[in-house]
Amino acid sequence: MINLRGAKSLAMDLSRESGLILIDNLRRVKVTKIKDKLDFCTNIDIKVERFIIRGIHRAYPDHNILSEEAGDMKKESDYLWVIDPIDGTKHFMKNIPLFTVSIALQYKKEIVMGVIFNPSTHHMYHAYKGGGAYLNNRRIEVSKNNRIDHAFVALDISRLHHLPEIEMRNSLQRINRMLTETYRVRALGVSTLELCYLAQGAYDVYFDLTGSAKYVDVAAGLCIVKEAGGHVCDLEGKKVNRHTKHFLATNSRINKKIKDLLRI
Repeated sequence: MINLRGAKSLAMDLSRESGLILIDNLRRVKVTKIKDKLDFCTNIDIKVERFIIRGIHRAYPDHNILSEEAGDMKKESDYLWVIDPIDGTKHFMKNIPLFTVSIALQYKKEIVMGVIFNPSTHHMYHAYKGGGAYLNNRRIEVSKNNRIDHAFVALDISRLHHLPEIEMRNSLQRINRMLTETYRVRALGVSTLELCYLAQGAYDVYFDLTGSAKYVDVAAGLCIVKEAGGHVCDLEGKKVNRHTKHFLATNSRINKKIKDLLRI
């Protein structure tokens, strides 16, 4: 395996520089592609993505890359870099300071490094396998809460109103249970930040309610959560991968209770 600390340093440098590009271009955003009526790509998404890809290719020319806009860039390698140049594009377009740059590294089938940078707050979340999770220079850990009625829950509710009828019914049932049985439910609309807040102990649960979260949205955050002591799985408790639907992350202590609550 390559030196993960070095890979993390590269990702941190690239995400920090990308953050400067985002802040410098807040007033120059143009929609370049409407992927569907709920999803956009801007000129700045493309600019940041190309910057990150160039940086990775210079350091690791033989590695695979999966990116939000460029898609799958396959080479013969056990390493896959997973990039989301802007998670929270709609917030970025409206100058709401809830958007991030996200970079992860997968080795074979395991996410082994994750970096998430919020350029509006200068919060750099980072982790690699076996190295712990950090916010800037401070080590972070998930909460110690073991009571579901005290749980602070982050839900990804993207595309809720576009689900097929049976999935809509299941989702609404899960929302109702969460609202009834947990302490608070929040939906920021930025998976990367919700996972980081879980890793630092602010939230106790993150759940992709509608199955709409993409692997590029969550890969780095899932690594950070695991290194902070959290648990990551799908609804059946299986390991996550790029084809997982309904990502679930918890502080580990209430994992079984949350899975029972979500069971339909």
